Amino acid sequence: MTSSVPVVIAWPVIVATVLVVAARWVWFDDTAAERYLNATLTIIAATQVLREDVAQRAIVAVLPTTVTTVQQISLCTIVVSIAPFLCVIDLLSGRAAGDVRSRPWRYHLIAAALSIAILAAGTRARHEQRPVEVSGGWAEVLVWLAFSILPLFLAVRMIARCWSEYRQHGVTRGEKVVLAGIALAGAAIGVTTAIATGLALVQQIGVLDSVDYRLRTNSRNFFWIATVIAIVSSAPVVEALLGVAGFDATGRRWRRLRPLWESMTTMFPDSRLPMDPGSRRITRLRLHRTTVEIRDAILELRPYCADVDPAEFANFAAAERIPPRDAEPAGYALQLALAARERSRTGDPPGGAAATPVSDSATLDDEVDELLRVARWWPAATRFADRPRPLPRAAQEAENA
Repeated sequence: MTSSVPVVIAWPVIVATVLVVAARWVWFDDTAAERYLNATLTIIAATQVLREDVAQRAIVAVLPTTVTTVQQISLCTIVVSIAPFLCVIDLLSGRAAGDVRSRPWRYHLIAAALSIAILAAGTRARHEQRPVEVSGGWAEVLVWLAFSILPLFLAVRMIARCWSEYRQHGVTRGEKVVLAGIALAGAAIGVTTAIATGLALVQQIGVLDSVDYRLRTNSRNFFWIATVIAIVSSAPVVEALLGVAGFDATGRRWRRLRPLWESMTTMFPDSRLPMDPGSRRITRLRLHRTTVEIRDAILELRPYCADVDPAEFANFAAAERIPPRDAEPAGYALQLALAARERSRTGDPPGGAAATPVSDSATLDDEVDELLRVARWWPAATRFADRPRPLPRAAQEAENA
């Protein structure tokens, strides 16, 4: 079947799919599941190209074949693409990798046998150089029966696996949404395949004339299902690109900590851990390093910390419009900023240091959240601490005298 999706939509989507597949082979091929999925996506991308009119005509121009033959081959590649994806489901179902490795040849053997059946049943349509829907007859029914076996089996496996995971204890709401989406994709594959096969059967027994309808729907259903699969499979690629650019959640949190981190590590360079020569990506490990370096620098700054005068904090809160819920982290930020000013002015710590808030975080995320609340008010605190202050009354009187 030749795709009926407009070329202005189809080719950009196909190019994007090819880029996703290439990126996955480069970045995500470490595990067996990733390699099986990449193989599936590669065959899907090739199928998308085979179903485009310009590609079919180009193939016919250089090879001794017909457009109808290329159309039927695209049906076979759809069937073949399911074989490695079934291996992915096996691995995600908890089967041992060694056990799964013995299955691909079985799936591929079944896919090859079904492909041969499709081509054998489609012989008359190829001779007539017409789509199987137009050629009709029991041969068309056999084509769709052979085509439908693996997609229907895949749909059942996808839905069953998602339902099993959905019922597991501790599954988050977000994970449930993803599982529901995958189950719906499986249902879409099953329903569209069953409809195509069922309509071919009722057409043959004379119950309903559905040729025009099937020509319209069969020519676009696979395109959109394949597009959805490509979009879902692109999620790790997009996440990796966002991570490299620093725009993922970890990168955003790190950037918000950076002003506080730069100030603290500039004051106390020894608090910086040895540089990691690895990737420039802002990873959770790098975020963890940053929090450790900030905490180490704060420990070195503690001897300079003094209690913040309530009147001074009130002025700070009024000037910066600090909401009551942020009073504690803002006060801590001001205490650190005043301590940094004291250190730069005197160099030597005073005799007694005031107590600083004690972290009660139990996880990395809790630690980062605490420092983020302080970092939010750090620029304002440093501005306030660096403002000129009036001299105490005794000093003013001495200066006037």
